[in-house]
Amino acid sequence: KSVQSGGINSNCKNCSPGGYYQNAAGSQDCKKCVKGTYVRPEQAPGKHAGDCHVCPKGTDISLHAGSRACHCLDNFYRLDRFGECMQCPDDGVNCSQDHQSLLPGYWWSWSFTERNSKQHLSDYLQFVDNLLYHGE
Repeated sequence: KSVQSGGINSNCKNCSPGGYYQNAAGSQDCKKCVKGTYVRPEQAPGKHAGDCHVCPKGTDISLHAGSRACHCLDNFYRLDRFGECMQCPDDGVNCSQDHQSLLPGYWWSWSFTERNSKQHLSDYLQFVDNLLYHGE
C-alpha cells in the first residue's frame, strides 16, 4: 500500500503470509514468526505473534517458515505451499524442496474423463497455480 502523509510518500507493504507478522505501526520491516510457525493466508497480514500457528503435518518445524507453511521434511512433498506435506510415493518420483519431480522413465497422468473429472481438473489447476509461485 502506498500512503501519502504530509507531503511525504512512503511505501508500506503488508507482510506476506508464511513466517512473518508486523505489530509496530510505521515499521518497514516484518518480524519473523518463531521457527515451526506461520501466518495462515486467510489471516494475513499477521498483526502479532499470536497470529503465528504451528506448521502443518509433515513439515520441518526446526526452520523458519519463509513464504510458506514451513518446509517439508526430507522425502515429503505438498500440493499447496500452505498445506500439509505428504510422504513421497515409493516409485517414480523424487521428493525434495517441497515438490515431486519425476524420475527418468516416468510421466504424469491426469485423467479428466472419469466420474470425478471436475475434482481432477480442480486439483490440476491448483497444482499449476502453486508451480507459478516464485516468491522464494
